[in-house]
Amino acid sequence: HALFPRHRLGAELFHRVARGVEASLGHRFLTWSETNRVHIATASVSAYYRAWLFTVRPSLVAGTTGLTYSVLAQGRYHFRNGWNY
Repeated sequence: HALFPRHRLGAELFHRVARGVEASLGHRFLTWSETNRVHIATASVSAYYRAWLFTVRPSLVAGTTGLTYSVLAQGRYHFRNGWNY
C-alpha cells in the first residue's frame, strides 16, 4: 500500500454561528486504487476566548475495513496578532 492517496477531493462549508464562534461541515474522499477508497465526514466547532482559539473536530471514516471515528481537540494561542501563533 502507498502512504499517499492517488486521488483526493474535499470540500468544507464554514458558518459564523455567533461572535467568535464558527462551525463547519465537510467531506473528504481519498482513493489509492479502485478497491481502496475512503470517505471522511467531518465537522468542527471553533471558539475564540481572548487570544485563544479552541477547536473540536469529530470525523467519521468509512473505508474498506469498516467504519471508524476520531475526535481532534486543539487550542491555539495568538501572540502579537492573528498571524503569530
